[in-house]
Amino acid sequence: MRQLALQPGEDLLAATLIPLVVDGTIVAARVDVAAPCEPVWLTRWTPAVALLVLSSLASLGANIAPSPH
Repeated sequence: MRQLALQPGEDLLAATLIPLVVDGTIVAARVDVAAPCEPVWLTRWTPAVALLVLSSLASLGANIAPSPH
């Protein structure tokens, strides 16, 4: 993900922090989804579930993008 952020001209600090922010968002959303006693992710779409799905897709896409075709 860092290499992908460097391509459009992000500075080194921002390119280093972007993957940490995305992965931190995944961890925070996962903790929020897992915190209730009932399985929230099975019953309704909450902002935490949506954030978990979107950040996971962003991480997956950023890891696939720099791979050779």
